[in-house]
Formats: sequence, C-alpha cells, structure tokens
Amino acid sequence: MNRLPGMGFMRDAYAELRKAHWPTREQTIRLTGLVVAISLLMAMLLGLADFVFAELFDVVVA
Repeated sequence: MNRLPGMGFMRDAYAELRKAHWPTREQTIRLTGLVVAISLLMAMLLGLADFVFAELFDVVVA
C-alpha cells in the first residue's frame, strides 16, 4: 500500500466535518458580537475591581 501515514485520520476528520451543523453567517455575526460585548463587560468589571482593591490596599497599608 502506498498510503501516507495519517491519511486515514485526515479522511475521517474531513468526513466528520462534513456532517457537522455549521451556523449561518447571521448567527456567526450575532454570536461573535455577543462574545465581544461580554468580554468588554468583563474587562470593565475586572478593571473596576482591580482599581477598588488597589485603593483599599493603599488605604490599609498607608
């Protein structure tokens, strides 16, 4: 047999990807926006928490 190593895996992986349900373009855009919005919200909340704890630490140490 003249098959390259791993070709069976690649063929099987491709077959599984063909069976997958892929989201529509609109779903992808909407869900990407949701992820970006939640990430920004979490960044702001964590930044605020960091600021508050830094100020509290300065008050306690000083």
